[in-house]
Order: sequence, then structure tokens, then C-alpha cells
Amino acid sequence: IEGCKDAMVRQGHSDVQPATIVAREVTNDLAILKVADKSPVFGKFRGAPQIRLGDSIVVFGYPLAGMLSSTGNLTTGLISSLTGAGDDVSKLQISAPVQSGNSGGAVVDQSGRIVAIVVAKANIQARGTEEKPDIEVIQNVNFAIKAGMAQFFLDANQVNYTVEPPGEDLKTPDVAEIARKFTAQVICEVRR
Repeated sequence: IEGCKDAMVRQGHSDVQPATIVAREVTNDLAILKVADKSPVFGKFRGAPQIRLGDSIVVFGYPLAGMLSSTGNLTTGLISSLTGAGDDVSKLQISAPVQSGNSGGAVVDQSGRIVAIVVAKANIQARGTEEKPDIEVIQNVNFAIKAGMAQFFLDANQVNYTVEPPGEDLKTPDVAEIARKFTAQVICEVRR
């Protein structure tokens, strides 16, 4: 919500509601928004044991608004690295494809517990030189803020949340249903 003047939130097929920006955390690209209606469903953070390298993950969000589905999109992947770019320990690297608009979406494990929050994708970069013009395009290199960082932000702003150990692995459509129920699209009017 960088530069956001007025925010609105829409969950599933519901109407758009105005939202108040309660808090922002620029370093980790996090924000807390408040709406008048109370949501009947909330995501739960994963407790111990922590997510491992190679574990399957699911991402649900609202990428490329107006171009893709207005009811949300699902992608799947793996935990590719337990650190982000440059060994940033506050982030995970995931292989699930993400697009513009996925930022802020939860990364959940196969039991539907939140393990991270989508924050960035590697820009598509061509690599090569005049002597060696071979081009390598970076693919499926995406990053998410570890759940612990989001929990610190929520603690600092006195927002309650739930942490539970992972449950049994569910089928991906069941995980998608869990994530869909607690995920909302944030619509922002950017200040000029």
C-alpha cells in the first residue's frame, strides 16, 4: 500500500468496503487495514515444527486485477530456500509463480497454516555479455516474508492472532478453500 491514500477491501464475491490503514511497516512491506465488517474466518500461523526446505506450499491471491480472475488465483510450489536474496534471513524463497498483485497474500503449508507473506518476485532479467550473448531468464524465483516477521509487526500493533502446529496434510483443493476464505483483495488509490 505504498503511496496509498484510500484503501478498499473485497473478500471473494462480496462488495468492496472502505478500509482504514491502521499501521504500515515499510521495511517488510506490511500493513494493517481495518474494515467495519468483522470477518468470520482468520488465517492461522504455523507453529513448530517450522517449514522445511522442499516443503509444498500454496499461495492464494488477487494478481493482475482486471486481467485475471476477480475471485482470486491459486498457485503451488515449494520452499526453494530458507533465506531470501543475499541470504536475507527474514525471507523465504518460493517456487510458486506470483504476479503483480500477489504481494500481501499468504503462503500456506499443506495444512492451511500461514508460513509466510508474499513480498516480491525476481524481476525478469536477461543475463549475457557482448562476448557471450547467451541469455538466461530468471524464473520462479519469488520471495515471502517469514511468518515470524509478520507476527512481530502484529505484536507491535497489539493485533491478536493464532499460532497452531501444522495439521495433517490436506489435498490442494482443501488448502485452497482455507486460504480463499481468509484472503481479501486490497484496492488502493495511489497518491499523486
